[in-house]
Amino acid sequence: DTIKIPKYDSTSKIHRKLSNLSKKAHEIAKKDGDTRKVEEEIDRLVAELYRVSEKELCTVKNVLHSKK
Repeated sequence: DTIKIPKYDSTSKIHRKLSNLSKKAHEIAKKDGDTRKVEEEIDRLVAELYRVSEKELCTVKNVLHSKK
């Protein structure tokens, strides 16, 4: 029902990486580029942040993909 989203913490290595990847994805998108590689990196980091296993991440992606 709810997801606890932590506030940005500049001392967190994961938070800083996510911030940089987000900026990178936006720059690529502005140029109509392919953001899939960056989005994959973001997905993996978010999974790490929320302690989601590789298997669980794959399951989530499969479910979301099947709903398209």
